[in-house]
Amino acid sequence: MKSSGTPSFWISSSFPRATLSMLLDFLHDITVLQQPDNPMWYLRGFFILPSDAKPTYSVPNSQILFITRSREGKDLIDQYPGSPFFIVHDGDAAPDWAKNYSDRVMVVKKDRAYSYILFHIQEFFLNMMFWARRMEELANHKGTLQDLIDASSDILENFVAITDNTNSLLAYSKDSKAPDKISRMLVDNGFYTEKMLTALQISNSADRNTIKLLKTKDNDGNPLETYIFPIRHDGVNLGMCLMTCNKIQMSDGLRDYMRLFIDWIGRLYDRKWRVELEMKSPMNTFLINLIDGNPMSEEYLDSQKKTLGLPEKPQFKLVLFKADVGALTAEMQPLTNAVKMLNSGGSIPFRYSGDLLNLMFADDSDDGTFSIMTVNEDVSNNVCNKFGIYAGTSQVFQNIEDLDMAYRQALLACQYKSAIDAENSIIQSNSQKTVYAFEDALIYYLIDSKSDTDKFKGFTFSHSFLDKVIERDRKNGSNDFALIWVYLSCDCNISMTAK
Repeated sequence: MKSSGTPSFWISSSFPRATLSMLLDFLHDITVLQQPDNPMWYLRGFFILPSDAKPTYSVPNSQILFITRSREGKDLIDQYPGSPFFIVHDGDAAPDWAKNYSDRVMVVKKDRAYSYILFHIQEFFLNMMFWARRMEELANHKGTLQDLIDASSDILENFVAITDNTNSLLAYSKDSKAPDKISRMLVDNGFYTEKMLTALQISNSADRNTIKLLKTKDNDGNPLETYIFPIRHDGVNLGMCLMTCNKIQMSDGLRDYMRLFIDWIGRLYDRKWRVELEMKSPMNTFLINLIDGNPMSEEYLDSQKKTLGLPEKPQFKLVLFKADVGALTAEMQPLTNAVKMLNSGGSIPFRYSGDLLNLMFADDSDDGTFSIMTVNEDVSNNVCNKFGIYAGTSQVFQNIEDLDMAYRQALLACQYKSAIDAENSIIQSNSQKTVYAFEDALIYYLIDSKSDTDKFKGFTFSHSFLDKVIERDRKNGSNDFALIWVYLSCDCNISMTAK
């Protein structure tokens, strides 16, 4: 008889294919008397025999785990040809009849109550169902790589880190300290150095297509095993997933969990960078780190600059498109393609904080490339007017490390849109702007910027008309720039400035 409260069957065609190895890992305290010759079972549910229930199978019998005691199994197994059987046996060795079905029969010893075993099999399938539903939701909708790791911490248990195909760190287990030197260096640096890749025995693209094992040591000098799993989707190498076995050892079941986990990573990549925005993740990650002000080593900065293919002496301008990216899903690909063609192709579109941004670059010797008129006309005609959106632009700047300042400028240009429109309606009543330069917003910023940081003020002034004020001060021996600076430092108080 089945235990009270334990359903006689649970079958779902939407359930991820659990494997026998995963189930055995979960039932680690059960003694196995007979393993099937072919352990590669893919299970989407279970059915407890004998039973009067007659479920309508939504999956093939070969994907249903039939569970019974050995005395009933002997009589029932031929009624379900090709189906895997999980037999609970009272003895210390598998029954003789089970050996005749070694291709599809697993036998375990009844060293716990039958109801205990049934309950834990049910628990296994329920845990898998809850995990799979959460991972599907994250991978197919609004999840991030960090969300996938966080949602899998109870399943995978070990330290996990995900890097892209330029070796930059994208996400890692934050619920535990990096357990070994390789993991610590990866977290601290934000990317794999050449020395680390050599230690991981990874030197070329061929090395990234197979699972690799590396012997490491934990923070106390104890031996650990670190595994590198390639992340591929539709034949494209997307990156690597590192797992350091600091809590549980690698097993066939854990490998199967990792295959599912990496499959969900591939789906998220597909949604986030190929379908939705069609952008390259390495660029996306690097530029977001710059805006967020995350610390980066000189080696990492240099390697990413080379990846971007920038001129030797570049100049930049950042464009921030204010659009409901979620509402534009159907148009996202043509929108992204149009943005890529701005500045004659010298553009790197990426997404940040729900907005679509575009970093335009050119050689610093091209004087007129990023003039306000040239950029406004390019962005307005080729993007904003076509897609019914508006944009804010930063000043021209020379150091990509100042991207966080440029982002702030583009954002301010959008925030002062109403004030700029009001002023523009007086001057040109029939003209409707779609591109707002920070230079348009500068006067409003100067009025409102009492509490802003000196760093941002310094960046803004060094890339504005104040360059000319400073140059005039040098030539004439005047001190107009200092006067403006004191005025702003005194919270725009004329009396304090005069003193």
